[in-house]
Amino acid sequence: MTTIIEQVQIDAPPDRVWAVVKDVERWPDWSPGTRSIERLDAGPFALGSHAKVTMKGTRGLRWTVTALDEGRSFTWETDMMPGAHIVAEHIIEPRDGGSYVTLTLITTGLGAAIVSPLLDPFSRRNVKAEAQGLKRLCEAAATPSEAPR
Repeated sequence: MTTIIEQVQIDAPPDRVWAVVKDVERWPDWSPGTRSIERLDAGPFALGSHAKVTMKGTRGLRWTVTALDEGRSFTWETDMMPGAHIVAEHIIEPRDGGSYVTLTLITTGLGAAIVSPLLDPFSRRNVKAEAQGLKRLCEAAATPSEAPR
């Protein structure tokens, strides 16, 4: 099992950060490691929602939202390959007049143990870049609707 945790303080209110985080199709605009995210169902981003996430240099994976606390957090999960399961959690907490964000990526299974030495550095870079991109965007935008497209 591999666990990657990245935390960042963002000088923006939690509702602004949440608006950016849950708009997953726009992540490639601010998360450098993300090539594309395509929602696979209609309607609001909710428990049970599916998306195809393609990171740069990889094939796309189908992720399913398995937990969602509107305005605060969501978790989605995927199987990278047989025996390699990934859980990604995004938590936003009010702190010090802004938001404290925790991004966690957990990879489990026998397949994960085999590929982790190759994937861990890539995953760590991407989670860190996601946190820093989220911080830059949320602190720069006066409102979510003014965020760059």
